[in-house]
Amino acid sequence: MFTHGDIMFIDNVYGSNIREPLLCNIAEAMPYNHPTMFFRKQVYDKYGLFDTAYKYAMDYEFVCRLEKMIHNFRDRGKYLTGEPISVQLSGGESWLNEAGGIEDVKKAVSLDAKIPGDFVYVLGQNSKELGGSEYFGMMGENSRDEKFIGNNVPKVDFERNKKLYESFSKAVDQEIVASAQSVHRGGLGVALAKTA
Repeated sequence: MFTHGDIMFIDNVYGSNIREPLLCNIAEAMPYNHPTMFFRKQVYDKYGLFDTAYKYAMDYEFVCRLEKMIHNFRDRGKYLTGEPISVQLSGGESWLNEAGGIEDVKKAVSLDAKIPGDFVYVLGQNSKELGGSEYFGMMGENSRDEKFIGNNVPKVDFERNKKLYESFSKAVDQEIVASAQSVHRGGLGVALAKTA
């Protein structure tokens, strides 16, 4: 799905160095050296591009989004050892804008719960559309040793979802949302387990 590696910073003031990726929890810091990350085109097609509302931290927000939406995202990357993949000059614009970058990163939402006792909200609307679901398939296997397919496959209501996503985005911008997790394969139970 993606590759990443080391980056060489050439710094005439403080000394040059090679930075390996931190490979830490996304809630702690950016785990990868963004300039060394290369994604398959299908990733952008499916999960979207960088959100330019984040002036300095659009790479961090993008990786947070992928961590939330892709099961075992980290395991789908390949760390390329050896020579640095990218060489950059240190200082300049990136140092001058570091404070702005920190404020941008504070707005990016990770999937881990932050404070015991925080409220959990489930956004969206349920309807009788379980066709093609993991749950429906499992119920069929348990009762007659073959998956149920179901008649009602979920339909997307673009206008309703757009309003929901816009409201969620505003809540993130106002720093009301501490963490978020999308509900997809495995359903609500798996999403809540990932958040814990």
